[in-house]
Amino acid sequence: MPNPNGDIEWVVHFTNSGSEAIDLAMTMARSYTGNLDLLALRTAYHGPTAAAQSITGIAGWRHPGMPGNVAFVAEPNQYRGIFGEGVDPYLDEIERTIQTATTGQIAGMFIESVQGYGGIIEMPKGYMSGAAERVRAAGGLLIADEVQAGFGRTGDHMWGFEADGVIPDIVVMAKGIGNGFPLGAVVARKHIAAPMAEKFMFHTYGANPTSCAAGRAVLRVIKEDKVQENARDVGAALLERLHALKAKYPAIGDVRGRGLMLAIEMVKDRKTKEPDPETTAAVFEATRDSGIILSKSGAFQSCLRMVPPMCLSMADVDQVHDGLDRAFASL
Repeated sequence: MPNPNGDIEWVVHFTNSGSEAIDLAMTMARSYTGNLDLLALRTAYHGPTAAAQSITGIAGWRHPGMPGNVAFVAEPNQYRGIFGEGVDPYLDEIERTIQTATTGQIAGMFIESVQGYGGIIEMPKGYMSGAAERVRAAGGLLIADEVQAGFGRTGDHMWGFEADGVIPDIVVMAKGIGNGFPLGAVVARKHIAAPMAEKFMFHTYGANPTSCAAGRAVLRVIKEDKVQENARDVGAALLERLHALKAKYPAIGDVRGRGLMLAIEMVKDRKTKEPDPETTAAVFEATRDSGIILSKSGAFQSCLRMVPPMCLSMADVDQVHDGLDRAFASL
């Protein structure tokens, strides 16, 4: 964890999955602040458990019976956000939401530094730091969900939130921590986690030795094999090729991402930006012929999400580009 001042004490609680870690972070924030209300972003995805679903902002991933006390704010999507480009209007919306959809005092706000299943929506510069100021002014905590963006995937930093120079109060991590082994974690400022000691809390398989051994090995490989640097360089090369595809095919409305978190968004018309889930599905199926497996994501299922293995090499970039090129040409 970044600790430039050297004066922040952190504690770690291991879980079995990212969803369990999200649930624990929700409980931790409410226990520490004494407040119930939470904020989350529209198009956010935080997991399939009932609690994690309650802060997930896409109807197709929400089921009946979720707990309440969650208010959603507009995501700062620089391509199709309701306030257009910029940061300030989205930060103002946080304040309005606190004033109108909560008691005025909140437990915290969950933010993915790069929304994953939401369609690779990167938080623009100044958003997470500005959100932290507004949330803390209302008694809440900034909780960073780094389940998809963490462990060097964004390339420039180990953690996505570092791009904005902000230090969260709680960080949730999983996926990359175990490279396939069931392992998640909540990292919190020590004084924030302290109230949890007053009640019983555990996860049956949390911190099991096998998964923790895998996690230690993963950290060594990330450092020794320069996996983060590889994500930065290969991701930049792949993004450049995606821009070339956008120039060639009008069905592509936007390409975006950082490191090895990338997306292609399909539209029926570039001016209206009307989502095109049909073309997205067709390209998704066609790329399989080239041995490429993508993910249909976003609120409208109109984004092809690319979060490939972080060992992807420069030699693979041409294969991915050529496979996508053939898929689009076949439509």
